[in-house]
Amino acid sequence: MPRSVYTFPPAVESCVGTLLEGVSAVALARAVAVLSAFFTSHRAARPKDYLATAENRSAYLAYFLPANYSKLQAVFDEMKPLLVDQLLAPSRRGLGDRGAFRVLDLGAGPGTMTLAALEYLSGVSPQAEVQFCAVDSSREMLKTCETLFHCVRGRLGIEERRARLRTRVATLQEFLYRPPPGPELSGPFDIIVLANVWNELVEAGPMALPTQSALIEGLLARLEDHGALILIEPALRETSRTLHLLHNAVLERIPAANVFAPCVHQWACPCVTSGNKKDWCHTEFEWRPTNQMTQIDQRIGNRKDALKFSYLVLRKDGKNVLDLKRLSGTPAEESACWRVVSELIVEKGKQRAFLCGEAGRVQFTRLDRHESPPNQAFGDLIRGDLVKITGAKPHGEEGRIAEATEVERV
Repeated sequence: MPRSVYTFPPAVESCVGTLLEGVSAVALARAVAVLSAFFTSHRAARPKDYLATAENRSAYLAYFLPANYSKLQAVFDEMKPLLVDQLLAPSRRGLGDRGAFRVLDLGAGPGTMTLAALEYLSGVSPQAEVQFCAVDSSREMLKTCETLFHCVRGRLGIEERRARLRTRVATLQEFLYRPPPGPELSGPFDIIVLANVWNELVEAGPMALPTQSALIEGLLARLEDHGALILIEPALRETSRTLHLLHNAVLERIPAANVFAPCVHQWACPCVTSGNKKDWCHTEFEWRPTNQMTQIDQRIGNRKDALKFSYLVLRKDGKNVLDLKRLSGTPAEESACWRVVSELIVEKGKQRAFLCGEAGRVQFTRLDRHESPPNQAFGDLIRGDLVKITGAKPHGEEGRIAEATEVERV
């Protein structure tokens, strides 16, 4: 099964390029270095309005928007059959605006997720009508979002009536608890996306898990019965663990919610249970940066050649990512499926990896002498893969891949 390699679409890159004309390459690289530090090693020093300057906004557009854009593409790929069903549902036909597929981008910034959804959904169903709602606390960012949206829509040849954008200046709390100015902003929505929002929300001030889960409950109330709430966060340990704790709080406090992905189960995340204070889970996809990003990396010593992020997709209809795979649906089949949550660790005489499933977070090991055609796929596993393992042998608290063990990516 071939893996996807993600890229930034030329049509979108061209539109972003029009906003970067005349910007010095040296100044751009310098601002990228500053933002990179704010997002990683110097998070505590990051100002609340870190995109207030023109230099930082340009740096974000050139360097961070392309990578964040592709993260939603990767998440959408996991749920593509459900998106197709919703976009093409007969119940939408002939209803005009009332039958439109609705996407809400909360904390939209320059519209990264809005643009990604626009391109992806138009590719899935060119005839579908999609209404986009972008919400951000910065009017300046929303103006950029509108400019890019109209440019990308034109470059992709999408009719205006097929893709419309509404914007609103508001924080997450204001959006949830103040009446929206119009029905197109009130929902319900088929997709709600919060990308790189939750970590900033939590870091802005103490926020207990009951308060966080109450916000999620408010968002789920704005979601269609068969819709999806998507949270995307940086792959750093603390930001990822914040998402894991939220995952546990949602399952504990919101009976109507279920996890669609990345988890293949509906249990507490083992990365933050039983006193575990060091583990975290994130995913990784192959990605090709733009030429401009490569040039910036060469100037500042960065290396951005893979998509690394943590994410959580919540639904209300009980569906899980395994429902979309070719499984028999029996409990035995489902319990044999795992998500790879580490890199493949190659040591002398063996290979091992950590997998997460119904039994929790388990280390699986294959001795080199036990490699065989049935388990050959084990040596090709990468972080984020979904894998079905049958016939593994328990060995203490780990699983042993024997010669007869079957390993299959699903």
